[in-house]
Amino acid sequence: KACGSQSPGAAPPRPRAAPAPPRPLPQRASGPMQSINCCLKPCGSPPGSSNAEEFMSMSPCRPRSLDQDGAGVVSVYTVNAQAQAGRGMLFRKAAYVTAAVAAVAGCTMLAWSATRRPASAAYGSARLRGDSEEVPPDSAPRMARGSGRLATPAHGGSPPSLLPPRRPPPSPSPQEQDVDAERVCLDLPGVKMRGPSTGKIRLAAGDAVDPATPEACTRLCRSREDCSLAVLDSEDGACELFSELSTEPINFHPGHNSSFCGAMDDKESLLTDLRAVYKKKPYVPPPKKCAWAGESCMDSHCCADMPVCDWQYSNCQWYTCYQKDQYFAGCKTGAAPGYWNGTKLGGHASYDVGKAPKGVLTQGTSLFCIAVVMWGAPATMAGMDSEAAVANSWKSRGQSILECEEHAFFDGLPTGSGHNIDSFTHAWDLVRKDGRWKRHDWVVKVDADAVFFPERLRWHIGSLRTPQGAAVYLRNNFFKFHFMGAIEVLTREAMALYFERVEDCNTHVGKQGGEDYWMQSCLEGLGVNYQTDYDLLRDKYAAQDGCYSDWVVAFHFYKSANDWQSCHTQAQNAWNANHKNREVKM
Repeated sequence: KACGSQSPGAAPPRPRAAPAPPRPLPQRASGPMQSINCCLKPCGSPPGSSNAEEFMSMSPCRPRSLDQDGAGVVSVYTVNAQAQAGRGMLFRKAAYVTAAVAAVAGCTMLAWSATRRPASAAYGSARLRGDSEEVPPDSAPRMARGSGRLATPAHGGSPPSLLPPRRPPPSPSPQEQDVDAERVCLDLPGVKMRGPSTGKIRLAAGDAVDPATPEACTRLCRSREDCSLAVLDSEDGACELFSELSTEPINFHPGHNSSFCGAMDDKESLLTDLRAVYKKKPYVPPPKKCAWAGESCMDSHCCADMPVCDWQYSNCQWYTCYQKDQYFAGCKTGAAPGYWNGTKLGGHASYDVGKAPKGVLTQGTSLFCIAVVMWGAPATMAGMDSEAAVANSWKSRGQSILECEEHAFFDGLPTGSGHNIDSFTHAWDLVRKDGRWKRHDWVVKVDADAVFFPERLRWHIGSLRTPQGAAVYLRNNFFKFHFMGAIEVLTREAMALYFERVEDCNTHVGKQGGEDYWMQSCLEGLGVNYQTDYDLLRDKYAAQDGCYSDWVVAFHFYKSANDWQSCHTQAQNAWNANHKNREVKM
């Protein structure tokens, strides 16, 4: 029968009673109020009743559509007896959402309040606090009930709102409707979970998700009683279902989505598992876009340029962002000009990134290694071999970059050792076009005359505990500016930022000196931070000689094939002597 219709001979309805005053909404200190004046009168609710909890004791209705003034349309189910009226449904630190249910003139009104202050929210009997230790500021969970969805953006600072599904899902079958009514799913936007190896559900051909959207993938899991975890991969669009739950995330990325699903009685444990996942999210602030010399730093309050130093880098003048007047601020070395306001707004922004706390995700150890070789150039020193001869020596033995997950050789340009910047910027552009760097956690450039041990680099990376997703490069030696070009190591994210904005460096970074200082100036100018490990490189240019070490990653320079192999043997013997029958401990 139609909702609200009466059976023949049924008693007439009771006289309509005066509506009770609405339940007051929770008070918040600040923030805009967004009200949705919609009548969601549940099926079977007695005429004239104004008791919200009595409404909630009725059977669920079909989805209702709420139109929020241009914010889109979202389907919402009226809740049943297992959920209490007046309970909060969403929470997040940056912009909290509190849902309150009140009875107004015989129908239910939902009101959302956005605020910028910490708050707590409840769902059922689970009490949650929106502090940073439990839920990161940009990771609000989303509740999915039936075919309805209450959602908040995975990233971004706009006030939370009701978000529409990407496209209407297909109508569920009667069997799926029965399962939907008894199950709840909790979305983890921006999270790719690691599914249990033994619990993957094999989908029949008719169960394929097309199109593969977060809504469709979650709905498929919710419709199956044997599904506890849904994972949507943003890279290949695959929707995977698992019969067992996992609290081990693979990574956090805006395009991913995972969902925890279970019976309505499991919602408290699902929320507990969600908090455990988000505690593993690393803190990775976005790179700063600082001003170069001559540009205004009024908005950024930071300077992109590296300091001006003497040839030993023992005396350096850093750039400072000074305010000139109410309209302009600029980056200057030394003191501000006398006619400027002179207020210091900031300086060089790059910093040494600390280790990720225990339990937080760290950058992996997969390496894409490259060597730039002048295959046709003669030897640069008397009595030494050509660069090609040295490279072919270790290449034929499967050493150096051949021990990385993937590697590539690129041809250098004949620009000379005094100014080799163009040769290497050309090589980096070839790396961009090659594209394999995207598949790995780190990109490593190694000189052909450097004795390099990729496995040792993996140990160092494990010890550094680089926060996953951080755009950083590794300072490798205490000499001069702490970054020598024999081995250059940077994360995939730092490489992506370089490729995205390298033209800024071509415009603003001078080409005096070697490619290593140019690369460092470019990376830090673009907002790439760094980590420090002076045991990465032992270099003769820094008056560091000898290869007998079981920990140093690379030794430079060895410009004959025999010298290169001799150094490699010494370093390997040092390891064998000091680590017989022992495991490496990070």
